[in-house]
Amino acid sequence: MSVFENDGSYPGNVCASTTHAHHNGLEDSQWKQYAQIQGLYKWMRSQGIYMNVPDFYINSGTNKTGIGYREVNWSLPRARQLVLGRQNLYDGLWKTIPSMSWTFVPLTEYHGGGEAATLEPLKDHLVEYEGHMMQNYGSGVQACYRGPRLYDTPETKAVVAKVIKWYKQYRNILNSDIIHLKKTFGKGLGRFFTR
Repeated sequence: MSVFENDGSYPGNVCASTTHAHHNGLEDSQWKQYAQIQGLYKWMRSQGIYMNVPDFYINSGTNKTGIGYREVNWSLPRARQLVLGRQNLYDGLWKTIPSMSWTFVPLTEYHGGGEAATLEPLKDHLVEYEGHMMQNYGSGVQACYRGPRLYDTPETKAVVAKVIKWYKQYRNILNSDIIHLKKTFGKGLGRFFTR
């Protein structure tokens, strides 16, 4: 195994048992669980395993963490998703460099929203799809693409290929430290990717 992707290692639960082998009671149960998870990730890092893990384990050896978003926001209309995506990039890149973060692109319906929130069929929403890719790659952040395919027509494939080629050409600068200028609020230049 050379890659480990785990969604759910957050040690949020507490346990009041005084007979479990790995903690003494309620007061230390959450901390002991966190310490065990940290130990696992540190060991995996020592083995050269690449880890894509949410939450606050980036300082325990994981390679990538979520940039920070609310999953239900991906049920909003496509244009609103783009504005929120840019805001997530702006807010999330204060704590990590771009290559340490991932974000999200919902190709199919995710948490509701119906057709207005969905990129599929991709050929019918190329402006928004390219907008997602450009703002993410342009910030040096990779995304988790939720859907069965990255393209559905030759035209869609050409857009994906164009963005990837552009990203690869400028990857060194796009993956470096960034300077925060102004947060987008969906007005002015922030409306570039909407119809």
